[in-house]
Amino acid sequence: MQPALIIFTMWILFGGSHFLLSGTPLRAWIVERHGPRGFTIVFATVTVITMLGLIFATAIYGGGGHPGFGFGAYPAAHYGLGGVSTIGAVLAIAGLINYPRSPMAILAQRQRERPKHANFALSPPSAIERVARHPFFVGLAIMMAAHALLASTLASAVYFGGYVVFAVIGIPFQDRKLRLRWKNNYAAFEAETSNIPFASKTAERQNPEWGRWMLAVLITVLLFGVLHPVWMYGTGAGFGGLILLFGLLGVARGLATSSNTTS
Repeated sequence: MQPALIIFTMWILFGGSHFLLSGTPLRAWIVERHGPRGFTIVFATVTVITMLGLIFATAIYGGGGHPGFGFGAYPAAHYGLGGVSTIGAVLAIAGLINYPRSPMAILAQRQRERPKHANFALSPPSAIERVARHPFFVGLAIMMAAHALLASTLASAVYFGGYVVFAVIGIPFQDRKLRLRWKNNYAAFEAETSNIPFASKTAERQNPEWGRWMLAVLITVLLFGVLHPVWMYGTGAGFGGLILLFGLLGVARGLATSSNTTS
């Protein structure tokens, strides 16, 4: 089996299981029998198993097989796409910094509260959310698209391209889920933001939040500049490990929060 096909198969297993558990009636079935906490544990376990499969497949096979786009061999394209990747990384990091006050975090907390409080309004979009409604996903897609074009093998291009597909599918999925669960609470926020960077039509001025943007730039320089060889280890497998680690930390925090809320 060709290396690119192996990595593609691992992406299907990871992405397919992810959306099967979170976007079908199977989620409600598991929640009904094991509760939200039980679902989170099942979801995290399947995610770890399938993500580790993708990481190890990339580390083993990512450097072999057919050649990729290989734009990294051309200096102009190398530096140009590197700049695009850096912009995407800054936006993704800014999204992580902004996450605790994002609608996804706030509405997830509301979902865990007992009793639920339906009469509330979300805060106006932050400067980061006005660049893109889901800054982490949009930034990730930009960064990984650039890396897919720079990749020297088809297998590594498939690996990086998988993140682009995952993010592009995940954006409308998140919007749909929040819209169905929270209706008017989310609709007003959605109307003031856009998933296309800098396409928000809201006219009023607001604080640009330069401090958060500068922090995002500094973290990007450290994480994706100084430590770039670490997360590019194994033709990018190290990046998958980084994503998995952050995901597990988020799950642990969510479980701890739900325990405190119900106690």
